Amino acid sequence: MAKNGRTLLVMVVLSLLTACAPRAPTPIPEPNATPEEELTTLNLNLGGEPATLDPSLATDAVSQQVIVNLFLGLTGTHDETNDIIPSLATEWEASEDGLVWTFHLRDDVYWVRYDPQTRVAEKKRKVTAHDVEYAVKRTIDPATESPWAWPNYIIQNAEAVSSRAETLAVGVGVKAVDDCTVQFNLEQPAAYLPSISGLWGNYPLPREVIEEFDDRWTEPGNLWTCGPYMLDTWKRHNRIVLVKNPHYYNAGNVAIDTVNFAMVGEGLTALYMYENGDLDSTPLPLVEPLEALERARGDPQLSKELHWEPVLMTASFTFNLTKPPVDNPLVRKALAAAVDKERLLHEVVRADHIPAKTFGPPEVFGSPAEHPNFQGIPFDPQQAREWLAEAGYPDGQGFPELVVMGFREERSELIQEFVEQQWRDHLGIEVKVVSHEVEIYWQRVGVDSPHVLATPKWAAYPDENNFMDAYHPVTVYNYSRWNAEDPAAVRFMEVTEAAAAESDPQVRKALYFEAEKILCQDEAIVVPLYHGRLPYVTKPYVERTYNPLAQGVARWRVKPH
Repeated sequence: MAKNGRTLLVMVVLSLLTACAPRAPTPIPEPNATPEEELTTLNLNLGGEPATLDPSLATDAVSQQVIVNLFLGLTGTHDETNDIIPSLATEWEASEDGLVWTFHLRDDVYWVRYDPQTRVAEKKRKVTAHDVEYAVKRTIDPATESPWAWPNYIIQNAEAVSSRAETLAVGVGVKAVDDCTVQFNLEQPAAYLPSISGLWGNYPLPREVIEEFDDRWTEPGNLWTCGPYMLDTWKRHNRIVLVKNPHYYNAGNVAIDTVNFAMVGEGLTALYMYENGDLDSTPLPLVEPLEALERARGDPQLSKELHWEPVLMTASFTFNLTKPPVDNPLVRKALAAAVDKERLLHEVVRADHIPAKTFGPPEVFGSPAEHPNFQGIPFDPQQAREWLAEAGYPDGQGFPELVVMGFREERSELIQEFVEQQWRDHLGIEVKVVSHEVEIYWQRVGVDSPHVLATPKWAAYPDENNFMDAYHPVTVYNYSRWNAEDPAAVRFMEVTEAAAAESDPQVRKALYFEAEKILCQDEAIVVPLYHGRLPYVTKPYVERTYNPLAQGVARWRVKPH
């Protein structure tokens, strides 16, 4: 059996964890009463109402921020490095052919039901591999209508079942071998499976609770949780309150007893609450006219408490390779070299994002975004004009009107207009921007795309595979309409498929370096603009972590103040 790519990290962490084993679990002492004055409370702002607390259904960041504090995935992501680390699973290994993955679970994690009326936390039973099997199959089942079914298509028969080509009776490649062991059988080797296994849609779930309460299973008093916190209050459009889970396997290291989540979407209101001491930390929405952000930047104290967090997102434009003249790589390179990304961020976006030369952001595994030898296509108007002339359009002469399709949203339109003007100024060409509402936009992408598309991409999981797969010529995405028989496309497919299957992390990184070079440099199919960041203000007395996927607070501390 070949160990997963981060065996050393896993084994180091294992020395600190209690693995599943045929022995009695260490008894968890009942919580002692704590004097009220010693309880620690943290006041945060979600920025809106959670759409759901069902892990299989949650796609919005607001929901996920609550869910990550209530449940555990098989794996997690390290707050500082974004590496995949043990969580419910203590270790995992793949078969020699990479088609069978086995995860070994802790034996000291319990489902806990909290009663908000009596404030009693009742330990129900252990979390087992059967809960994982149930959750994965529930997510894949088309009846669930889970938005997280697609990452699981790497699992045997998952896509056929999800698309209704087959039924669950045919069997999906996930099985609880015993209470502490779950096994995945794959359609093809996937070194990124540990990332997939930790997604919200694969969080273990208590079947008996879901079957008893149906869509009310996540209500306070009904919900069973296994993470560091329990659900005390969910008052719609007002607040959510979480309380510390005394039966959590690592409860002794959870310092905050109560987490109050406000649901304030208006940036200035949230900032005033923060200044008034009603919030200990809050995100500042990047919505025009950026009043909250500008206030924080201009205030001597607030500016010291302002922090920009990576959000695993890249803003970009993609060329439709079926539309002349952008079917010519020289034209695409010229357009890419004619965009001043630094000026875009400084004058238009006005946010501390990172200028991008790759499609994958630096925080995802395998991205060469910060590799010193990756050049991309830098801003160079003279080179851009030379490439355009070489393509047969000196000074833009004879170049047809270029149509750019984007989003009907104020900040998006500002970005689109800036790029339009850059191409006019530096290349002397005519550009037309067409904007649509989000739903209409994505419908048009799949039917009749113009020359250029706005293509923002958020990571579902922190692996370069998630970004490269969007341009694989034979996937349902393939925003660029790349012909699979194009020699560059053939090489791109070879490289990305090899990287997806490769177990050696360094080899994977080298393969993704080549894939990004094809995509963003040699063929210039994508013009990456910037990697996203989100601003937060946080009180000096709060010691916190920043995780680009979701804000778990189990490791946070509130110092006396």
